[in-house]
Amino acid sequence: MALLSAVVDFDERHDHIDDALVSLMEPPPDDDGVDVSVDAWPDDPEQAVIDAAAMEFAQRGYFATRQAHIAHRAGIDLLTLRRLFPTNVDVIVAGLSPILDAVSKRIDADRRIGRTPTVIVERFGLRLSELLIEHRRLVEPMALVLSLHGAQSQVNATRIRDELFFPGLIVGVIEDGQTLGVFAADVPPIDMAVMFTNNIMFRCLSKRDETAEQVAAAVNRIFLRGIVVDPSVT
Repeated sequence: MALLSAVVDFDERHDHIDDALVSLMEPPPDDDGVDVSVDAWPDDPEQAVIDAAAMEFAQRGYFATRQAHIAHRAGIDLLTLRRLFPTNVDVIVAGLSPILDAVSKRIDADRRIGRTPTVIVERFGLRLSELLIEHRRLVEPMALVLSLHGAQSQVNATRIRDELFFPGLIVGVIEDGQTLGVFAADVPPIDMAVMFTNNIMFRCLSKRDETAEQVAAAVNRIFLRGIVVDPSVT
């Protein structure tokens, strides 16, 4: 925690860094980013920035990554990067929004073709696990921002919750299950959705050697089936 406190800049200025991380925090040759003409920019500057940020977050850590590092790796100047993504949180939201959209489309299709609520929740858990593992370099900083406290951190966390609210994707499905008598009706659907999704995310981040199938199976087993198997226990 001492090291974290030395590195974390809650206002995202990154003006103070512990000596232990000096080598990682050395700025690019030009702290304003590389001087690159428009013709030399990547074909898709936004995606180039997202990819560069993911690599920098993985190498340096989220709070030790300055925008100049991202701009340098992406091959654009710092001013352009800030026009595209004013903060690192903007990069996270842009990088993970396609995951939200992909899972949402899958759920919508499952509901239209008449899959049962239990099957839809199981498929949601598997698909979410696959995408979280695939995009772990952005998921980890997202989880870090959500876990921190402080005025600026709370603003960032609120924005992430608003724009990347994965539990919201299955609230309607759980409501359907409660109406059909499949799911317990004494717990609010939103609470069940949050608990299920958080367990998927936590296991993806903490059990790095597990596959998406293993993550989903473990969470489904406990969340959907329960831990009590003795019929005499009430």
